[in-house]
Amino acid sequence: MTSNILIADDHFPVRIGLDILVNEILQSNPNIEFASNGYEILTKMENQNFDLLITDINMPMTDGFELIKQIVDKYPQTKILVVSVNPAEIFAPRLREIGICDYISKSESDEELKKAILNIVSGVSSNADKIETTEMEENLFIQLSSREFEVMIYLLKGLGNLEICNKLNITKTTASTYKNRIFSKLNVTSLMELSHLARKYHIVDDDLLLY
Repeated sequence: MTSNILIADDHFPVRIGLDILVNEILQSNPNIEFASNGYEILTKMENQNFDLLITDINMPMTDGFELIKQIVDKYPQTKILVVSVNPAEIFAPRLREIGICDYISKSESDEELKKAILNIVSGVSSNADKIETTEMEENLFIQLSSREFEVMIYLLKGLGNLEICNKLNITKTTASTYKNRIFSKLNVTSLMELSHLARKYHIVDDDLLLY
């Protein structure tokens, strides 16, 4: 049974709520630690082995996707459940590609969250990637490839072409090509329009948006 669990969220009430849920589900006195930002997550994981990480994708002091990639690469034994406000039809498939076990929206009921946690600790496969077709059709961002989505996130956070190239190890020409594809697929002509569209679909937290 899962015994060491790390709960990470930058909002204290959310951490407490998840703590209560986990204890209700497992009823085996699991050792639960907490983190409020990306740095704390990595620091705690360096000092202790965790069976399960329950985390938001929008965490201070880190890029969510980079953080998940780093954890999957460095701590493959740790199962990951992402609990976030971002749209599941966009984020769940991309994060599952990286290696998380499941993705639950914060708008879901406690019962859905409990089910997800139980499935993970029991080794049951998740249905997180089975998104309703109608939901996918309504969200324009589903058109983007995983790499285009990464580039878009960096653009929304205000990174320039050179910074994006360094982070993704791509050329300036490739970065420009991705940017043009993103603008074309989403039918926007500027970063401001892209930012407004991202805000509409809750792609990035408002405090991280450039505009």
